[in-house]
Amino acid sequence: MKISRMIVERGGSLFVRHRVIAEVVFDFVRKEGMLKAVVIGLAVVCASQVKRDMAGWEKPRRMLSTLMNHEFLYRTMGGIESQTLYDELEDALRDEPHFWLQRGCLELEIDNLIRADNFISQAKALSPRDFSILTGFAHLQFCKALFNVANPKAPEFIEEACKTLDGVMAAHGTKSPHAFHVYCSQGISWSKRGLKTFDAKRDFLDILRVIAALGVKSHPQSKELAQLKRDVDGEYLNLALAR
Repeated sequence: MKISRMIVERGGSLFVRHRVIAEVVFDFVRKEGMLKAVVIGLAVVCASQVKRDMAGWEKPRRMLSTLMNHEFLYRTMGGIESQTLYDELEDALRDEPHFWLQRGCLELEIDNLIRADNFISQAKALSPRDFSILTGFAHLQFCKALFNVANPKAPEFIEEACKTLDGVMAAHGTKSPHAFHVYCSQGISWSKRGLKTFDAKRDFLDILRVIAALGVKSHPQSKELAQLKRDVDGEYLNLALAR
């Protein structure tokens, strides 16, 4: 097949015509150790073009959001390489709140709560009303509580997390399923590990059932939320059967 038939130019950019070909190219670049240089190069270029008031749909910001996504980096480069990449981009992106958010979320993935707290706090200081950052902050509070459920401050962390997510879901619940996902997934862990009495577990799971049902109603296409609703209902049923 001719190269010209495999690649198409659109809007000044080159696109591979078939997703499978794109995945093959991506895997090759990753396995050959070239991905880090490509990501850093693209991110620096995008960072130089992004302005604080630039709309989210504009190309430089969209590309930067993709390149800095912690799940993408962790999946393709691993924790240590991703940490190194964020370190190298700090000077260029220190004024971008979502850079700090994604950096903090990576640290949550690898259970480094001190660094996660530092980075997410910086994101929150730069953009205190951003619902994605508030969701990340709530996730951090859950993780701090679950790290040591015997910590006297653990219930305070949970209360802060739930209060924050309640606000996010009330104002932005139809925009993203992520707040519902964090509430239910982390909430199940807290009900198992942090709550000791039947009544405490039942009352908290009652709340989670309402949150899960609302999440599925708001985002009916989300398979993850549908599974979480089943998980919450299962925990509630198991609690009743175990009594």
